[in-house]
Amino acid sequence: DDALVAACTVELLLQERARAAEAAASGDPGSPWARADGWRLGHAGKRQLAFLARGERIVATAQGADGEYRIARENGPAVTVSGGQLSDGILEARFDGTGRRFRVYADPGRLVVHDGDRRTPFAPVQVYRRDNDTSAAQDDRVRAPMPGRVVVVRIREGDQVVAGQELVVIEAMKMELALKAPRDGVVEGIPVAAGDFVEADAVLVALER
Repeated sequence: DDALVAACTVELLLQERARAAEAAASGDPGSPWARADGWRLGHAGKRQLAFLARGERIVATAQGADGEYRIARENGPAVTVSGGQLSDGILEARFDGTGRRFRVYADPGRLVVHDGDRRTPFAPVQVYRRDNDTSAAQDDRVRAPMPGRVVVVRIREGDQVVAGQELVVIEAMKMELALKAPRDGVVEGIPVAAGDFVEADAVLVALER
C-alpha cells in the first residue's frame, strides 16, 4: 500500500510540474484552470489515477496539491501525504505522519518505486474504460488513454494490421505510450498526424468493421 501511495504521489507531482511548465508558457500563467490539482468551481479538487501492478488494475483517488494530498485506493482507507518532494529520482514524504523515502525510476509507460527493501513496478493506464464494449478485442477504434501529443504514426490507411501491432505513439505526462491494434484488421482512417495534440478518448486509428 505504501508503494501505491508513493506511485500516486510521484504521478501527482509530475502532473503538477508538467502543468506548471505549460502555464508558464501560456498567456495566462496565473489562471486556476492551468492547475493540475483538479480545481473546479464549486467543489474541492479531486483526481483519479490508475495503474497496472502485477496483473491487477488499481484505481486511486487523490485530493490536494503541492505535495499535500489525501490518497485512497478504491474502497480503501485514505492516507495523508505531507511534505511530498521529488528530486533527482528520490521521493521524500510523510505518510500519515511517518517519514518515508523512495527511489523512483521512470521509463516510458512504467514507474518503479523502491523503498530500500522492495522494488515495485507500476504501469500508469487510463482511468476510464468503456465498459459497454462487448470486448476490447472487438473494438474498431484505438483511442488516446489520456491527453497528449502524437509522436509518430506507424501505419497508413489501407494497411493490414494484426492484434498487438504498434500503431501510434503518443507522449503524455513526459512518457511515451505505444498504442497497439486491438485485433486483426484493415486501417480505415487515421484522423491524427504526428505533432497533433489530442484529448483523452480521442480516436487515433479506426479499423474497418
